[in-house]
Amino acid sequence: MKVSKLLLAAAMVVMLLGMVSCKKDTATDGKTGSVKIGLSLPTQREERWVRDKIKMVDVAKDLGVE
Repeated sequence: MKVSKLLLAAAMVVMLLGMVSCKKDTATDGKTGSVKIGLSLPTQREERWVRDKIKMVDVAKDLGVE
């Protein structure tokens, strides 16, 4: 029980540090830079994941996200 609480607390600290350390990429005139998203899929061998990837890339392009 203690170990799981410790792992949960450690995960929360890592998440909070990640949120705090994120900063805006500002270009000239104070405008924010482009948004870049990374995606990790379990496999590219199953049709479901291939379709999901294609859909996510299409939606990202529509939103102007790299």
